[in-house]
Amino acid sequence: MYSAPSVSYHAGRSRFQGLMTVLLWLAAAALWVTWVFQVEHLQWRQWLTMLVLLLSGTVAGWAWWRTPTGILQWNTRNLQSGQTGPSWLWQANHHLTQAGTISVHLDFQRLVLLLHTCEQGRRRWLWLAQRTDPSNWMALRRAVFAHPRVQARQTP
Repeated sequence: MYSAPSVSYHAGRSRFQGLMTVLLWLAAAALWVTWVFQVEHLQWRQWLTMLVLLLSGTVAGWAWWRTPTGILQWNTRNLQSGQTGPSWLWQANHHLTQAGTISVHLDFQRLVLLLHTCEQGRRRWLWLAQRTDPSNWMALRRAVFAHPRVQARQTP
């Protein structure tokens, strides 16, 4: 087989990403509380750190809540028709489709962090989990890890 079969996979908010965000924020808050108990009087440094902690938690929660949702699709038709260019498509809201490339940044076997870069240069980070669609998980993994080798074969 020269390429992985076509596959579509739903991408959205990741529980893992949300859990890691909360745990890191709680660890930072615990460090701040420990620091506060070690000083005699609260000074501007402790107040500033608390403000930064609250703002960073708010921004991280907002970013997680606004995680892009859509369908990531590997399409072999572009390869079979001889067209060059990316075959990874991002479809959001059932009407906006953007072609691009992906790169794997973390792989935990049942959870993958991908960077999808559109032809226009827009980048989106996607946490894909096996529990979202267990029946298509292996097909997605084959497409993700077969893609660079397939593209290399096409280059003259």
